[in-house]
Amino acid sequence: MPETYAAIKLSVEDGIGIITMNRPKQLNALNSVMMLEMLQALTALENDPAVKAIVLNAEGRAFSAGFDLKESAAKKPTTLDDWTALLEADFAFIMRF
Repeated sequence: MPETYAAIKLSVEDGIGIITMNRPKQLNALNSVMMLEMLQALTALENDPAVKAIVLNAEGRAFSAGFDLKESAAKKPTTLDDWTALLEADFAFIMRF
């Protein structure tokens, strides 16, 4: 497991993996960095035989505002294929949980 992340915190306490979303100024909106880090953390926790459960929580006043729409708009999806790829990636992320 990496020691530090940019958008999450990760710890294991008494067999419980804890992933903490850590973008409180953005109300923990899910951007590509946070999603990648969360997927990496999930994989690490799933592969650790000492981890029996995983808890997802968040820093700040909001659990999560959802997907970071500013980042999605900056990608400028215009075609059906662009939108399909974007939405499929978001769906795959959610289904991982």
